[in-house]
Amino acid sequence: MQLNQEILDRLEKVLTENNLNKRQFALSIGAQTSGISEVFNGNIGSLSGTTVKILEVIYGINPIWLETGSGKQYKSTIVTMDEEESQMIAKTRKLTKENKVLLKALIDTLWLKQCTDIKKMKRAAKRSKK
Repeated sequence: MQLNQEILDRLEKVLTENNLNKRQFALSIGAQTSGISEVFNGNIGSLSGTTVKILEVIYGINPIWLETGSGKQYKSTIVTMDEEESQMIAKTRKLTKENKVLLKALIDTLWLKQCTDIKKMKRAAKRSKK
């Protein structure tokens, strides 16, 4: 996404609405603080598709709004992230490719277990209502 002043203003609005400074914002999206400063200083001409997707997932930002100013600022589901989650993402970005594969497998396993546990709880709740 090619950057212009309007997009930078919209990014600044995201920071303001989420009470973030540039350092906190960088941490939350797994970026270097210096890189975010370069973006806001106009020294970087575009945002990568990955960064736009991260903004969409983490902050619920509508990419069309970010690029054009048209439509709703936020998608229907807004996901927020606390400092611990931001730090986890920042650390994950520094892992080797092999370790990222291992981490993904671990997360997938934990997610599957959690989903299975939730299904069991729902079934138990239904049985107890009968």
